[in-house]
Amino acid sequence: MSAPPEPGVLASVGAALAQAVFRAADVLYGPSTIAGVPVPLFALLLFGIGLFLTVRFRLVQVAHFRQAARSFRRGASDGQGC
Repeated sequence: MSAPPEPGVLASVGAALAQAVFRAADVLYGPSTIAGVPVPLFALLLFGIGLFLTVRFRLVQVAHFRQAARSFRRGASDGQGC
């Protein structure tokens, strides 16, 4: 059986892991600038993914909006809502 690691080793590994998590959070949620305006990278990723899915699914949220609105109205009057 191997000996347990020394406490100093675990503390340094934990500190390095915590620093890596903080750096990743700063990259994702910290301000990136677009034309001088601070915008978090996470917001850019969400916008890009939304735009990609809109194009990929051929504007499904626009094409079927009337049908979706009718289903909400019909469900509320029949008592069969979500």
